[in-house]
Amino acid sequence: MEKGISAFSVNNVPTIMEKEYIKSQDMVVDMVDSGVGKMKTYGLPMKFSMTSGAIEKCAPLRGENTYEVLKNLGYTNEKIEELVKKALSMVFHLNI
Repeated sequence: MEKGISAFSVNNVPTIMEKEYIKSQDMVVDMVDSGVGKMKTYGLPMKFSMTSGAIEKCAPLRGENTYEVLKNLGYTNEKIEELVKKALSMVFHLNI
């Protein structure tokens, strides 16, 4: 500061995620991912008074919640099984 120039350190993401004020705002969340294991991820930057807005789980793996989604869309168990069998036959046929 001898010449009157403002200067400060530049933080990177790992450094910022360890800052106490970031942790106190729930901006760093510990999660368990089925593919990765224990990990840290970003919290939500917006805070709302009427809802927690919390991160509750990691993103699903491909197909992990297919039954639940199709069921919520009104598909029957039989139709879901039919769709799954068609999808599997396509995967094996195309060697995906």
